[in-house]
Amino acid sequence: MYLYEMMSRLPLPRSYLGKILGVSFVGVHVPMIGAVFYVVALADVSFEDSLGMFAALLVATLLGTLATLAALTFLLAPIRRASIALEGYLDRSEVPSLPTNHSDAAGRLMANVQKSITHLDLLIDNAKLQRQEALASHRTKFALLASLSHKIRTPLNHVIGFAELMSSEALGPMGGQTYKSYARDIEASGQDLLHLLQSILEMSAAEAGLVEADLRPIDLVPFLQRNLNLVHEKIEADNIRIEYVVNGSSDVSVLSDERTLKQVLLHSFQIAMADAETTTFIGVKVDQVTCQAAIIIQSDSPWRPDDIPPEFLPVGHVRSHSTPPAATPTAVRIAMISSLVKAIGGEIWIDAGDDQPGRALTLMVPLAEQAARTSRLAA
Repeated sequence: MYLYEMMSRLPLPRSYLGKILGVSFVGVHVPMIGAVFYVVALADVSFEDSLGMFAALLVATLLGTLATLAALTFLLAPIRRASIALEGYLDRSEVPSLPTNHSDAAGRLMANVQKSITHLDLLIDNAKLQRQEALASHRTKFALLASLSHKIRTPLNHVIGFAELMSSEALGPMGGQTYKSYARDIEASGQDLLHLLQSILEMSAAEAGLVEADLRPIDLVPFLQRNLNLVHEKIEADNIRIEYVVNGSSDVSVLSDERTLKQVLLHSFQIAMADAETTTFIGVKVDQVTCQAAIIIQSDSPWRPDDIPPEFLPVGHVRSHSTPPAATPTAVRIAMISSLVKAIGGEIWIDAGDDQPGRALTLMVPLAEQAARTSRLAA
C-alpha cells in the first residue's frame, strides 16, 4: 500500500490504470534509454550512424511498450468492471452481470463482487418486506385499539358523571361527609384515568396512520399564546409563574396541522406542570433553527423515575432498576406527543441529562417557508 498511497498523493496520474501504465513506462524506458546511450557511447561509429541506431532502438522500444501497455489495459478490465459494478449498485441499485467462471485473482474478484451484490440485494429486499409486514401489523394493532375509543370512554364517563352527581348532592344529601369525599375522589381518579386513556387512544390513532394532517401555514407566536390561555386557569390555581420568550423575530410561520399541533402543545404543557406540588415555574421559548422552529417547554419540576420512555433517554443512560419500566401517565403522553409530531413532519427531543434540574422538552416543527421551498425543489 505504500507505493499506492504515495502515488495517490501526486497530481497525476489520477486513475488506477494511469498509475499502472506510468510505472510500466518508467520501468521499461529508463533502463532501455540508459542502455542505448551506453552502447552508442562505446561503439566505434560515426555520430550520424549513432543517431540512426539510437532512433531505431527507441522506435522499437516504444512500439513494444505500447503493445505492453495495451495488453495491461485489457488485463485490468476485470478490476474496472468490478469497480463500475459496485458504484452502479451503490448509486442506482443496479445488479450487475459479471463473469464468475475464472479462477485467477481477478476472476475471483469479479465472482465475489457479483456474489456479494446479489446476496446483499436479496437481503435488502427481504428486510424491506419484513419492515412492511411489521409496519402493517403495528398499524393494525393500534387501529384496533383506536377503534375502542367509544367503548372505553362511555362507561368511564358514566362513572365520572355519577360521581359528580353524588359529590354535588344534586339528587339529595349523601348522609355523611365521608361518602361525599369518596365521591370526589372517584371523580378525580376517573378524570385522571380518562385523560390517560385519551392519550393512549390518540397515540394509537397516530401510530395506525389514522391522523390526517391538513398542513397549513400557522403564525406560531399568537397560536402558542392562545394555547397558553387554555391552561391559564390551572396555572393560576396552582400559583405557577410562566415566562414566554421569543428569540429573534416574532414573525414565525410553521407548516402544521392546527388541531394536531394544539394537542401536542396542550399535552406538553400538562407534562411540564404534571406535579403541582413541585412546579413553581414554566418556561416557553420559541427559536428558529435552520429550517425548523424550536418550541422549548420546561419547568422546575424534576422528572420522576420511568417518566421518560427508554428511546428518549441519553445514550449510555442506565435505569436504576432491572425490572421493566412502568408506563407512567407522563411517559404515555411523551409517546403520544412523539407519534403526533411525526404525523406533522416534526420531532421531539427530551432533555434528561444530569445538568438539567427540571423537565424540558423541545418540539421541532418545519418552517412554512422552508417547507414550500423544499416542495418546489422536489417538483
